[in-house]
Amino acid sequence: MIDQPANACEVHMTRQTLRLRWVGRAAILVWAGVWVAWLGGCASMAPDLVSTGAVRVERVDSDEARLGRVYVREDDGTLHVSGRLEKRDAGRSPIRGRPSIEVLGDDGRVLAQRVSAYYRLSPKMELSTYSREFAVRPADVRTVRVVHDPDA
Repeated sequence: MIDQPANACEVHMTRQTLRLRWVGRAAILVWAGVWVAWLGGCASMAPDLVSTGAVRVERVDSDEARLGRVYVREDDGTLHVSGRLEKRDAGRSPIRGRPSIEVLGDDGRVLAQRVSAYYRLSPKMELSTYSREFAVRPADVRTVRVVHDPDA
């Protein structure tokens, strides 16, 4: 009779241990799936045309904001330009103006031009992002000029 509670405790502990092992394995499998999906998504993205040297970038900052890294990639035959915009002064107010993106050809002729909105996740963040697509063949593009216009 004394052995009975000990066996019941052992059975309960074994079930609990098995349950914890199953939860741990499930968590590992979920994280592995997330990593595989993330790596697959990154592998399927087109390479950055700036880093490969196919496109040159010119950035013109303003007193309000500094333009950070600019990414240019081909997306189903169109040109996709995205980048970062950093507020120069501290504070929660939005950045005045907008980034203007010009796509230039071999001869310096403007192939396309658009003003882009920027997106800020939180008023506390000084860093914002912008993104635009252009109906231009990426093979025709040599330079992308991004200008922050505080009056736009």
